Amino acid sequence: DPEFQGRKDRKIAGRTEDAYIGGEWKYAEASFGRVGRSWGPIGFAGLQLGNDAYTYDHLYSRFGTERIHISTVLARLDNYVISPGVETTRYFSTHRLGVHRGGFEAGLSESYLYSGVSRGLEFSLINPVNVYALSWRNEKIDGNLSFGGDAAYATRSFGTFSTQLYLDDIQIDRCDTVCHEPSSYGVTFSAEGLPLTGDQKWFASYTRVSNLVYHTPNVSERYSIYGVGLGRGFSDYDEMRIGADVAVIPRTPLRFYVSRRRQGEGDYRLPYPDKSDFATTPGIFAGTVWTTTRAGVSGAMTVGRDFSISGDGGVNRSVNRFHQAGRDQTKFEGRAKVTWIPRWLIHFE
Repeated sequence: DPEFQGRKDRKIAGRTEDAYIGGEWKYAEASFGRVGRSWGPIGFAGLQLGNDAYTYDHLYSRFGTERIHISTVLARLDNYVISPGVETTRYFSTHRLGVHRGGFEAGLSESYLYSGVSRGLEFSLINPVNVYALSWRNEKIDGNLSFGGDAAYATRSFGTFSTQLYLDDIQIDRCDTVCHEPSSYGVTFSAEGLPLTGDQKWFASYTRVSNLVYHTPNVSERYSIYGVGLGRGFSDYDEMRIGADVAVIPRTPLRFYVSRRRQGEGDYRLPYPDKSDFATTPGIFAGTVWTTTRAGVSGAMTVGRDFSISGDGGVNRSVNRFHQAGRDQTKFEGRAKVTWIPRWLIHFE
């Protein structure tokens, strides 16, 4: 796995993927440890908080009722090495105000990634009900600020409609042409459970993540952990998908789909463009665009009481594969996953 940053000098390598402890009460919930979290629509990693990266240790809390609540994630990220013996510590704070009424749910969120040599947790960015944008503006707290918004509406007969918006850097200040950098943003639209015939449903979705999203001129404030985005794992792409959920095999839902993805050469791991290059930096689809059209099927099933099997397979038609002009290829690609969850219980009396 090219994204695994641990030791690879032995035949067997591993990591702790899930390890957390928590508690739930009537108006509050709290947990500490590592577990994947995502504030995104069905079928997508969240644009602001997603689970594409390996799990990482963090403190999670939620206060309020189902109708109105505040959720917070606080984490210390990996250090950034400036020079031998000199490292910046990196921290991540994000919170979301959510409301829920009937079939409608919406939320507003902020995230803040800050770093510095010997810099520690800052109380204004721990406070779950503080507005990070005001502290950034008025208290001169250095860091990478971003905003998010989401909404979903579930109907009884016509499916669920969802949308999410992520704003990383939008030009609003007055300045000369040199500082007019391309806007950094992400959007997602999805419709799930749309009526088709009988128990069959269909779905459709579109998502876009711009070129310069998730990275800044300050490398230590890059929106990632161990080189993988805290939201999405890729930038500079869009993807459209349409398909059907088919119930033809008992206890084995299948999803047939066709998708088309356009991936530019933009990457948040690359250096941020110089101000003199802003005018020629595309907002999306930098360089040679790699286009992939896929026809596939995914599904999952339970075997016995302790095992589950899931998989996704299909045919990809790639044009300009790996951003090499003229390198076209058609091939089958798929994956399968077997999960064992033993029914072991420990009782404390």
